[in-house]
Amino acid sequence: MIWLRTFDINKKYRMKKRLLLLVSLIAVMTYSCKEDETPDNNGNTNNTQPQELCDSLDVTYDAFVKATVDVRCNTQSCHAASAGGFKLGTYEEVKTAAMKENFLGAIKHEQGFTSMPIGSAKLSDEEIQRFECWEKNNFKEK
Repeated sequence: MIWLRTFDINKKYRMKKRLLLLVSLIAVMTYSCKEDETPDNNGNTNNTQPQELCDSLDVTYDAFVKATVDVRCNTQSCHAASAGGFKLGTYEEVKTAAMKENFLGAIKHEQGFTSMPIGSAKLSDEEIQRFECWEKNNFKEK
């Protein structure tokens, strides 16, 4: 009788072990088959601009980004007043914000992101394109 109980316990243990192995294997296979997104050179995956276009535009902070940020983002009611926990008044502040994963998703009004600017129209496609190219070309200042 004792031998039979030991056999039953070992059989249940082996079944649980096999089930755990099967579930783990399915989880690994599911994760490994997930479609990969290729991050750009800054770790973001939602930058859609071709490098050739960005090279031809040569977007810099001084030539484009600063003026757009000052008019659309760095207002008294928004990021000039540290809305969202950060300011956008200097090159370093804007670069730090733009390097965050949610930056492009927010200005492109993508699902799952807080749309920026809040309570205002979305930036034009050209403005978004220039922000993407600024990022693609490593946030040139001048």
